Amino acid sequence: MKYEIKPDDEAGILRMIIHGALEKPDVDEMMPQVAKELDKMKRRLVLVDMSRDKNPSSMSREARKVYGEHAAVIKPEKVAMIGTNPVTRMISRIALTVTGRAKVTKFFPFEEETLVWLKGEKKK
Repeated sequence: MKYEIKPDDEAGILRMIIHGALEKPDVDEMMPQVAKELDKMKRRLVLVDMSRDKNPSSMSREARKVYGEHAAVIKPEKVAMIGTNPVTRMISRIALTVTGRAKVTKFFPFEEETLVWLKGEKKK
């Protein structure tokens, strides 16, 4: 499987773990699952973990487009991404700016910082 969708009740987030390059059919299959899980949650917080995916371009152009379309409908409160490479970050930032999601999406090197930002907590 190229991805996993895991509710993390303890952290109060939804984890999307990407294991390999995603194509449009993968995104079309994945995003309704994300929407279903987010609908069960108090807050719509998503952590996308791409640290297991070593592909420099983890989504095809068509997959990125359809991902943006789904995300616009799902409207997560915040999306944090970890483990992305520079190419993926650059492509993602452009797509996020175009779709108006740049303010609610951030990239992080480590999960600890990610959880602090997602939950809106101040780092001690």
